[in-house]
Amino acid sequence: MVTKGQCKLEDLPSKQIYTYFNNDGHKCANSDSKAQQISSILKDKIRDFWIDGDRNYAQRITSAWCLVSTVSTKGETQCDKTCDYFYFWLGDILCNKWGSSSSFKDTMREIYNKLNEQGAHCTYNDMHNTVSRDIFSKRKIIFDYYYDYRTIWKDLKSFKEYCTQVYKSYLDAATTAYRQVQANCGTGNRNNNDDFCKRFKEMFEDNDGKIPKPSELQSKAMREDPASDNEGDEANLDSCLKQLFSVVAASSFGHKETSSHHSPPSQLKSGAAAAGNSTNTVVPIVSSAVTGISLPAAVTFFLYKVITIILAKMNNNNILFIFT
Repeated sequence: MVTKGQCKLEDLPSKQIYTYFNNDGHKCANSDSKAQQISSILKDKIRDFWIDGDRNYAQRITSAWCLVSTVSTKGETQCDKTCDYFYFWLGDILCNKWGSSSSFKDTMREIYNKLNEQGAHCTYNDMHNTVSRDIFSKRKIIFDYYYDYRTIWKDLKSFKEYCTQVYKSYLDAATTAYRQVQANCGTGNRNNNDDFCKRFKEMFEDNDGKIPKPSELQSKAMREDPASDNEGDEANLDSCLKQLFSVVAASSFGHKETSSHHSPPSQLKSGAAAAGNSTNTVVPIVSSAVTGISLPAAVTFFLYKVITIILAKMNNNNILFIFT
């Protein structure tokens, strides 16, 4: 019998990464001053500026940036995907909470310039002039789908009955977004100077159907396995997830004597997932997963399992984790 725990939205790569970003408290050089500077940029531009007590958008943005920067400078391998996710995460905040007539694109550029003053970890690429706030939000959905679809595919193939319901709203939203992005990008050579549209056409129109449209994923998953990861996107994303967990876990254990809030912000599937539900985006836990801690592999794995169990329980109660 299929159980609820065998496929969950929060286990999708995009959900895991955004959970890391949304749990603030990550610090880096001059992060407090950067938060103040970003606060000045955002002043009077977004609605509901103060949220969750004293944790405002500027602090959230700076915290996520510190996490991305740490992975960029200390990661074992290059992890460009975290920059892409940060781009859409930041843009989504501005799109959803915008309360000003000024351009959210100009504000986004200002924020990037401020964050990169002491070293560029992620570059900002100007958006095409046809990109509105609504279209940006739809592009984010398609970006997320591109890195989530293989996980969904494998879950649907293995656990059709339950997973179909779990992913229904996700795929419905992706289907709607796909149509709007397709209409915005057009066909043929239209908007080929728009990097996102160019990539969109390469992914969905020029690859012989290897990446199914959101509306076709469920039926395709019933018939066949996903194509091989020739471009290495899945392997790179796997590395990014592992590095994010490593950075957060190291920070967590490093502050366990001074803080009672030291659990990693996201539950990752373990390498011991049920056969048929495994995916390259699932992070295998090995002794190197927690850097800076000299522990036997078995002990590290045990600690990881305890953390994820506690985390799952606390997330169900909507508890926010703060790292200091």
